[in-house]
Parts: sequence; C-alpha cells; structure tokens
Amino acid sequence: MVRCMPQGGLMNKIILRLRGSYSVSCEPENYTVVSRRGSLIGKMARELMRQGFNPKAEVQVIRDDIVCFEPMTLEAWSKISLVENDTAFRFTKYKPHPLYSKEVGND
Repeated sequence: MVRCMPQGGLMNKIILRLRGSYSVSCEPENYTVVSRRGSLIGKMARELMRQGFNPKAEVQVIRDDIVCFEPMTLEAWSKISLVENDTAFRFTKYKPHPLYSKEVGND
C-alpha cells in the first residue's frame, strides 16, 4: 500500500525521480513503479491518484538533479501518456487497455 500523504493534509508537491530506463520513484516516500512498457510517469500518476493523493499537487519529474519537464499537476499527468524514442518524445491522451484492470505491475 502506498502511504505518500503527510499526516494532517494533502501533499502539495510530489517529486517523481526517474531511475534507469524502467523505473520511477515517488519522493519523499519510498514507492517505485517498474515497467518495460508505457509511460512510467503516467502509470505512477494514476497509481498515486488511486491512492488518494491531491490531484492538484504539483509534480516535478527529475533524473539525477535535472528537471525533465515543466511541472504539471498530478491530475494532468494521470490523463496523458508519454511516448518516446531515441530522438524525441510526445504526449498523448491516456487510454486504458481493455484487458487489464490494474495497471501497476503489468509488465
């Protein structure tokens, strides 16, 4: 179970740290999503929304100490997928797979 809400209120800022090619961690909590398919950031955002995080919380995505994207709300990240290749990336509207009811852990 994810326990990323501070006691006494909702988090207003969430840091998602990209680790390697296939994982993203939520800070300050120690929660990680690992997947070889799809948008890691979108998967983490949707899982945090399911866990009751503040949808208006600002999400900052970083790798090492570099900010990777302009900050957006958790709700905004949960509604998109990030499609990338070796030279570019683009945002697309998230569409759940009809055969999977739970996204996190579907590798």
